Amino acid sequence: MKKLVFGALIALLVLLVLPGAVSAAETDTVVVSGTIGGYIDVAITADTLSLGTMTVAGPNTAATTLTVSSSFNSWGVDASDAKTPNKGYMVTADATPIPLDTLFDISNDAGTSWHQLGTPWTDFFTGTAGTGMTETVDVKQVVTAADPAGSYSITVTFTGASN
Repeated sequence: MKKLVFGALIALLVLLVLPGAVSAAETDTVVVSGTIGGYIDVAITADTLSLGTMTVAGPNTAATTLTVSSSFNSWGVDASDAKTPNKGYMVTADATPIPLDTLFDISNDAGTSWHQLGTPWTDFFTGTAGTGMTETVDVKQVVTAADPAGSYSITVTFTGASN
């Protein structure tokens, strides 16, 4: 009986050690995954843009260039005025800001059509993955006879995101 048990153990060891003695899979697989973090870079050519001495007769316009680089398949850039109150108005730098009578205007089609910045302009500029995409940004401020003399400004914020 000892010989039989000993022989069975030897046979089992031989099967475990010899290649191909035990039936096993010849191939196996592994799933490898990764993520590329998306980015969007929004740059405006001019940090400041001057309308000069504004007049009722106008035209009180200026232009600059917006450049976007992104890895997102679909993206958009919104234009907005983040301040409250007086959202969308050029205002003085006084402790209590004085707004002009009319909303500030922005255009992305060479001034053919204008959007008043009282509300954000969603998808002011849109595109797909790539670099060096540019858009001309035109700005305009209408001045009325009732607007008081002074220095006025507005900060336009361009925010990029994936769509």
